[in-house]
This record gives sequence, structure tokens and C-alpha cells, in this order.
Amino acid sequence: MKKRPCFFLLAGIACALSGLNLVAAPQKNQKQQSGGQKTIELGEFKDFDDLNLDDLLDVPISIAAGKVQRLEEAPSVVSVITADEIRRMGARTLEEVLQIIPGYEVLTDNQGRNRIGVRGVVTLGSSENVLVLFNGHRLNESIFGGATVLNQDIPLYNIKQIEIIRGPGSALFGANAFVGVVNIISYTAENFDGSEVSLGGGSFVTQEYSVVSGRTVGKLGLSGSFQFRNTDGPRLFVPADSQTLFDKFLAPLGVRPASLAPGYTRDGRRSFDSSFNAVYRGLRINARFRHENTDGFIGRVDNLGKGNQERPRQGLFDVAYGRLLGSKTSFEGKFSYTENRFGEFLKATPPGFTRPLPSGAIAQFPEGVIVDFNNNSRRFAGDGIINYSPTPDNQVTVGMGIEKESTFGLNLIGNFDPVTLGPLPSLRPLSFTVLRPSERNIFGLFVQDTWNVVPQVGITAGLRYDHYSDFGNTLNPRAGLVWRLPSNFHFKALYGRAFRAPTFIELFAQVPGALVGDPKLRPSTINTLEFALGYKRKNFRLSGNYFVNFIRDFIAPTKAFAGVLQGSLTFLNTPGLNIQGFETEVKRNFGLDHAIFANYTFQHPKEKDTGLRIADVPSHLANVGGTLGVGRYFSVSPTVLMRSRRPRSPAETLRPQDVAGYALLNVNLRLKNVFETLEVSGGVNNVLDKTYVDPAPLGLFPGDYPRPGRSAFMKLNYKF
Repeated sequence: MKKRPCFFLLAGIACALSGLNLVAAPQKNQKQQSGGQKTIELGEFKDFDDLNLDDLLDVPISIAAGKVQRLEEAPSVVSVITADEIRRMGARTLEEVLQIIPGYEVLTDNQGRNRIGVRGVVTLGSSENVLVLFNGHRLNESIFGGATVLNQDIPLYNIKQIEIIRGPGSALFGANAFVGVVNIISYTAENFDGSEVSLGGGSFVTQEYSVVSGRTVGKLGLSGSFQFRNTDGPRLFVPADSQTLFDKFLAPLGVRPASLAPGYTRDGRRSFDSSFNAVYRGLRINARFRHENTDGFIGRVDNLGKGNQERPRQGLFDVAYGRLLGSKTSFEGKFSYTENRFGEFLKATPPGFTRPLPSGAIAQFPEGVIVDFNNNSRRFAGDGIINYSPTPDNQVTVGMGIEKESTFGLNLIGNFDPVTLGPLPSLRPLSFTVLRPSERNIFGLFVQDTWNVVPQVGITAGLRYDHYSDFGNTLNPRAGLVWRLPSNFHFKALYGRAFRAPTFIELFAQVPGALVGDPKLRPSTINTLEFALGYKRKNFRLSGNYFVNFIRDFIAPTKAFAGVLQGSLTFLNTPGLNIQGFETEVKRNFGLDHAIFANYTFQHPKEKDTGLRIADVPSHLANVGGTLGVGRYFSVSPTVLMRSRRPRSPAETLRPQDVAGYALLNVNLRLKNVFETLEVSGGVNNVLDKTYVDPAPLGLFPGDYPRPGRSAFMKLNYKF
């Protein structure tokens, strides 16, 4: 009999009950709007370091409806993480922040890339079901669909605020806003005056150096940032890999084993990250460039290797201009360009690899199977938005956009014959590429109306139409009701529909005997219903929400990527998934230096046609943490992440046992305002050195992907 995950249920009950004694507490008088909400203007503060912890619960957001709102007014389930919260917890990457958001979790794949899961939806790819934005600019690319293929670590050294939607967002944002939207907002000269330099180091020979600067000269604001990061990464033990099983398969034929397992992962990473922002009157310019080199972790086909190298690179640029067209109307136009480059040198199989050929012969590869390829794409986009407010309680938004996405510079070099699949004497250009040249043109049109029917009730209704040149049309509506109840309660009833477009790889891949796309794929669609109840006062927030997702035409591979000895992988539209669950969250601040938070998520994803439970997804996720101030300068911030067990697929034969649940303790220490503006922080992740794994998908990998044990990092910041 399996133990019940009682600690997850207790965490959820604690979230729901911890603030009940505060609900009836007397309220202080405060300035209110017609909707009963305290007014905060964006210009009231210059830096998040100037805010106390009580103010951090009142930071406005703009991701939910395209206008500045409070969380309680937004027609979505939204979380916001500020720069000060990031520093208190010691988070250095976006993925570390997403781990503590209700309903979100981040897993690794066989190449060490981050897979972002939301409310029970986790795919074999990277983050193609979640739209990730940098200052409103799309980081998702069209070949693989996600943002984390080209941004294996998204750093937070220059970030003012992160806004996170749980739920669909295609009615505003179009493709990939399927189960979530993340908008990363960087510092600008409007909210960062001066310069800050930082340096840090820690476990795995990790080094980080960064600088952030902002200046305002008259009406011109300029800001920029740069970071260099280098790490050897953890060396994690792998007792057996896919080649181990392949060796056993060929052993009766007298073939010598080729696997490098038992052995260790390789996760070295070197990255350069920079951004630039300029504002002059109504003109805004935004740019970002990131380049990485990584070692490939276990390897694309789950075989330990030496010498694997991935070369992701992304550059983006956009210019926007906005102005008022009278007292009731405003306009903003925007042009953007994104260039995505992904190169990989891959020793797919170890030296001495031997394989049976379709002809019946047995081929031997003395150096292993080696490929070197580049998959590159670019995107041009232009859009315009008009906001019209006939009354103070009503805003109508109309937007239109056009995009062109296309591949370029595709090439493939290998040491195998694409016809016979046998070895070649040396590396040479092959007669095909991983992806055939591809392009798509997109036209989008959306309209949204938000209004207060009465001061306590807000309604949002929107509709977006998109036309894709490669698969056709999509129509995605949304509707939301926000009811501001007495005594600082609020209630939300939300509906949204979203889609995830097939990627170029899913449509047009062409690797003989390995990977073949399906140009007839349809986009995945989701219909979501949400009901949320929340309570908020100045230093306290409590919320709970129930959600139901109906996913149809869910795009999935026909086989796990590493799960074939012979035969090609392709993609298909599955009948879909039905997912329901609930989330609850509590935040409480005590004065200037103390805070606690806790959240709990229950999720139950099932296959639509069979009713079977989806594999590798936990039913329970919980996070608990806080900050304790000690004196004027020092604070300690512990965080506990908890995940329940993950059930295996009924088709699993290699790993009959479920993936065990775990709890991780992270602690960050912060010493601020030393010698005026010097800050020293030090953090330890996985303090108790817990052994845990992320699930490998159903296939031929005989184990799971190991995760790091205890690690430490120390950082110094100085602002001048």
C-alpha cells in the first residue's frame, strides 16, 4: 500500500486557513477608486528597493488585459514577482522563479533544456505550450516552438518584474499562449537610475559577472545590461543509457558493447546576455542578444557522449511609437525583428557503435554517428493597437498584426549515408537537412472590450482571429467577470480558448529513418473554465481557484524520441486531454522585513479517449517560504519545494516503479546596505542534499534524468 502524500494536503489546508483570523480584522481608511481599490500610480516609485514589503503586494500588472490593473481586477489568474522578491529568494534564472508559482513546474530534458509544465500539461519539447515574452517581445521561435531551446537559462540580473498568467492567453497574444504566459520586464531608465555591478561564484566552478545601468538626460532615457556566465555544471551519475540496451540487443550477434555508461552527465555552459532600452517621448526601442554554448547533458538520443556541443543564439529588436489621439483615444504601432540560430555538433552514438542495416548487413561506426547541423529562423512582425475609452469605466481595444516567419542557413554534415544508413569515411555535407526550408505568413486581428457595469463588477470580452498560411484559421474568444465583493473579497469567473500552432519541426522534419514531419497537423486547442475567490488587504493576500481544461488535437510524437531501435518518429494530433484541479495561495507580510508565502496545487490530467491518468505528472505541488529580517541589514529566506510521486505510463516496461516524490529546501542569506549600497548574498540549494530525478519519457532510457545535489552560490552587488 502506497503512502498518501499527507504533507501536500496539509500544505493546501494551511494555505486556505492561515489567514482566516485576519478576514474580520478592522480596515484602515484608504483612498479608493470607484471600484473600491487603492490607487497606485506607476510613477510613485523609482526602484523596487524603495518599496517596503507591504507595498510589494500592490504592484500593478498589465499582462492580463493590455492595460495597467491590480491583480484583483485582472480578468486572468495572474502572479507577479518583483525584483526585491527575486533578490530575497536568491533566484538567478526564470526557471527558479517559475518553480514556486502555483501550477507551474520546470523539468529537464535529455539535453539539459528546461521543460515548462503548467497545470498538468508537460510535453517532450521545451516550452512550446507557454508563451515567454521579454518586454512584450516573443522569445518563442517557430522551429521548435518554445523559448527555452535558445534560452536554456533566462537570467534575472536586470529584471524589474515578472508577470505570469496561469491559463490561456491566445485571445490577446495569439500562438503558444496555450496554458500560460510569462512576461519578463527589464529595468529601464524610468525605474533604474545609476549603475549596478555584480559578481558571483559557487559550486561547479560557476562564475557570473554583470552590469546594469540606466540614465535619463532630459526626455531621453537610456538603459543597458550585460552578463557573462560560465559553469562546468554538475557531473551526475548515469548507471545505464539507451546504448546500454542497444548493446544487449546486439550481444547475441557477437557485437562488442559501445555504451559509455555507467558514466556522468556533461552540463557545462557559457553564456553572454545583453539588452538595451531607449525611450524618447512616445518612442521606445528595445533590443536583446543572447549567445550560449552547452555540453548537451546526456545527449539528444539518451546516449552519454563526449564532445557534444549546442550553440543556441537569439537576437531581437523592436521599435514602438505611441501617442494620444485626443482625450479618449490612443494608438501604438510596433515593428519587431527576431533572429534565432541553433547549431549542434552531436556525437549521437559512442565510438564503436554498431547497427543492423535495412539490407540485413551490420554496419560499424568507429567514431560513432556524428552530425553537425544548423537550424535557423527569423521573424518580421508589425502590429498596431488602438485604445478607445468612451467613458472612464469602459475601454475598447482593437489590434491588427502581420508576421512572416521563415528558415534560413539550414545545413547538415554527417558521417553516414542517408540512403543505406551505413557509415561514411569522413564528415561531409549530406543531401538533405534536418528541416526542409519553411515559411509561414500570419495575419491577426483582435478586439477586446472591458468595462465596469457597476463600480463593483467588471466584464471583459475579447475575440482574436489568426490566419496561418500553412494550416489555416483559428478563432479564440475570451470572457471574464470580476466581482469586487464587500470586505475586500473578489470573485472571478473566466473562460478562454487558445491554440498552439504546429512547429516547423513537427510539420516539415525530414531525417530518413529517424524523424519525419506531418504537414497535415492541425493546431492544438484548449478551452478553459476558471472560478477564483480571493481576499486582500494591505499586507495580506489569500486566493483559491478551480480550473478545467479541455484540450483537443493535442500534438504528440508517435514514439518517444529515444524510444526506437529502428523506424522513424513522426507527430500526430491525439484526441486530447481533460484536466481539472485547484490552486490556493497565501501571502502575508509583517512590517518592513518579514514575509511568508505558501501555495498548493492539485491537478488531475486524463486522456480524453481512454480516461487514463497522464504519466509523469504529479497530482500535488506545494511551495512554502518566507523572509525573516534580523536587524536592519540582514535577512534569511528559506523556501521548500514539494512534489508528489509521478505515475508511470501503463505501457512502461523498463521502469515499473513510479517516480518518487521529493521535498527540497533552499536557503538564501542577504546582507544589504553594507557600506551604503553594497549588498552581499549567499544561497544554498537543496540544503539537505536530497537525491531526486526528473522523469525521462517513455522509451529506451532505462532510468530517469538525475538532478543536482547540494550547491552554493555567493554574490556581491554594488550600486552607484
